[in-house]
Amino acid sequence: MFIKLLKLLIDRNKRKDLILIVAVFSLFSLLLYGYFWFFSPYKLQLLYQNWDGPAYVVIAKSFYDIPAIEKANTLGFSPAYFAAHLPLYPLFIRLFSFMGYYRSMVFVSQLFSLLFILVVYYLIRFLYPKLNALIISLSIIFLPPRWFIVSHVGSSEPVFLFFLSLSIFFFLKERYKISALMAAIAQLARVQGILFFFGLLLYYLYVVFIGRTKLIRKAISEFTPFLLIPLMFISICFFYQIRYQDFFALFHALENYHHLQWPPFKVFFEQATRYSPDIWQEDIIFNYLLYLGVVFCLFKEKSFFLAFVSLFYFIPLPFLVHVDVARYSLSLLPFAAIAYRGYLSKKSLFVMILLISPAILAYSINFMRYNLSP
Repeated sequence: MFIKLLKLLIDRNKRKDLILIVAVFSLFSLLLYGYFWFFSPYKLQLLYQNWDGPAYVVIAKSFYDIPAIEKANTLGFSPAYFAAHLPLYPLFIRLFSFMGYYRSMVFVSQLFSLLFILVVYYLIRFLYPKLNALIISLSIIFLPPRWFIVSHVGSSEPVFLFFLSLSIFFFLKERYKISALMAAIAQLARVQGILFFFGLLLYYLYVVFIGRTKLIRKAISEFTPFLLIPLMFISICFFYQIRYQDFFALFHALENYHHLQWPPFKVFFEQATRYSPDIWQEDIIFNYLLYLGVVFCLFKEKSFFLAFVSLFYFIPLPFLVHVDVARYSLSLLPFAAIAYRGYLSKKSLFVMILLISPAILAYSINFMRYNLSP
């Protein structure tokens, strides 16, 4: 991938694309941050305080050492709470902590958001050379609006999406070992990384026993490196055993959330959870439609690798009892860029995005004012 970036700098046409992507991304980041800096009495404090950034800063300072957590903990939660937040993003925060932990937190989110968008650019150029990959990449800066927020505050999604997209890119180039390594690194960022493994397993079962497009020996050879993903998941559990003296600390931490519940669509019952506090939830329906459409499009195109993996990222959503379905859907963003490439590559759509960009900024500013940790 880094060799590709060097080639991009040499190639004049691609260099222009890179500069434009970086320029648009930077401009709207400055507009968002500038609003808080110049018009908020709290300056950037509200950005630093947005969920789940402060939790990752606590981990970056302590790296799950319980006495260190108790010293750094500004949130009032027990040390066990932080086991639900995986270590890769805090590791990068710590790496750049010379600029200050909270500034590092935002810098890492911004850096990996931009890198993710560049990977989407390469992915589209590789799969569909005739499409306008630049316009698609520029659109992904803003869409969906919940992503625009996540990419500008402390969150693990940008790191996760970067490595997930790299894994997709290398898989489609049939470089399976590198793809498996990228997917395993993504597993260190978010729990959802394990869903990639299950989607891939179903894909290989399909192509061997139903589609009959691969021989068993070849399928096993391609799939074996991806065992690194569950091994990485297990390694996290062993690490927690050392830090918490609890091998299942991650599961115990996730149980406290009660986010996944039966029956599906329980989120629409107001009394179900404190995370769905009102009746204004029409946007959740559109999120279901948007991302279910991704799965349908990929199956219709017979892009079975992408289809099965995206299916596993979609399956938990109807069972998610949380008003912020838009954020938990972001694992599907690289798949959406591919499935909806025909629409996203239209210049007219990007013109419309620019016209409503003030609304996206206003929505983001208002959201950040209230999505605050203690």
